[in-house]
Amino acid sequence: MEQLSFNYNSARAQAARQSNIFSKPITLTLLIATTSLMVGGLVLLFIGQSIGWLIISLTGPLMAIYIYNNLHLQQLPTGKTKSIDEIIDPKLLAVLPADPTPADIGLAVSSISGGKFFAARFGTGATFLSELASKDKANTPQVWQAAINIQQHFGFRNISSAVIVAALIQNHDDMKQVLNHLHLEGGDILNGVEWYEHIQGLIAFHNKPKRTGGIARDLAFGYTPLLKRFGINISEQISSSGLIGSDLETHHEAKDQMIQTFSSKGRQNITLIGPTGVGKTELVHAFAEQILDVKTNISKNLKFRQVVMLDPASLIAAAPGRGQLEGLVNEVLVEAYKAKNIIICLDDAHLFFEEAVGSVDISNILIPILEGGGLRIILTMDEQRYQQILQRKPSLANSLNRIILAEPNQQETIKILQDKLIMTEFSHKVTYMYQALQDAYRLSQRYVHELAQPGRA
Repeated sequence: MEQLSFNYNSARAQAARQSNIFSKPITLTLLIATTSLMVGGLVLLFIGQSIGWLIISLTGPLMAIYIYNNLHLQQLPTGKTKSIDEIIDPKLLAVLPADPTPADIGLAVSSISGGKFFAARFGTGATFLSELASKDKANTPQVWQAAINIQQHFGFRNISSAVIVAALIQNHDDMKQVLNHLHLEGGDILNGVEWYEHIQGLIAFHNKPKRTGGIARDLAFGYTPLLKRFGINISEQISSSGLIGSDLETHHEAKDQMIQTFSSKGRQNITLIGPTGVGKTELVHAFAEQILDVKTNISKNLKFRQVVMLDPASLIAAAPGRGQLEGLVNEVLVEAYKAKNIIICLDDAHLFFEEAVGSVDISNILIPILEGGGLRIILTMDEQRYQQILQRKPSLANSLNRIILAEPNQQETIKILQDKLIMTEFSHKVTYMYQALQDAYRLSQRYVHELAQPGRA
């Protein structure tokens, strides 16, 4: 096997070290100085002072430096040579010394995002990697090769700092003892790499401008005051705040079925059936986000539609009498039908088909709508409730297009928890470790029996 090399003086390595000079404060100062000189020069020209031309000319070099940093130094492409410096993360490349030992690599990676991520999430600590790794330069190619193997395993474009952390741990002579000390197994380190890359992907995705139809998206449709009063517009929440949802492989097939059903000319309804906690509401949010994305390959009559979740409690409070309630619900559904861009969601749909306290029975109103297919409707319920409706109201059950949701496995549940942590940690100013997520899953399996995963964990 050809030994991988590291060229400290390559053009990419030199550019990476240059980018390290342009910290955020320096870049911001450069931008402010350029803007101030440009505005000042224009003001001087406006009042008839020719020195304004000189002031404006000074912005040229500053702007050139700013553009060079943003368009070149901060976006160094990967190369195609056998040299490791051509495919390694530029931020790590900027802090690596010439001819590094594995210990030098460990010290360097501990100072940037991937090393800090593992320190916080896996308990590796600030000096863990430098003390763990070999101080013999002869072992460095083994670290590079391990990093290449991990990169190829996941299909990453370059070698991130998290990949290097995993490579250093894998190259320890007694890796099993190291992992036991951290209460981890071999696969957990690779899961950590995948978690880190997923977060970087989320950051990049949410930093991109969203194309969700523009300000005129809904102007061609009807006015919906009742839906604003008695419903929660999920699509509006996604557009305004960019809520982070879990893109689960187990949901891909269900989302495709939902899009296919709503794009067809048959009955325009979907019933998501699964145990409580399995993620039915999460799937509705994921579906709403997908049809808002202009890049999604769906039919024009479905793109940019608004998903509105009705609130049974507010409906009951506004119309306590039975006749009043049926009339109000009918007005709401008619308004949604006339608007032409609304998809109604009845979460925990059994609450809309029961006569008990705190419930609403709208089956007489809903059956003709479901059979006619004029209004798109999403319902969610568990298997037991569906069976009860099937027995009591077979005509209603036979009008529904069912999609069964299975409970996710441990790996999928951990991924969901990782996404949920983002908002939880931000709200409560705490940090959860990977080991805590594993314990949450393990203990929930043992002690929580009324919910399915991931709701259990």
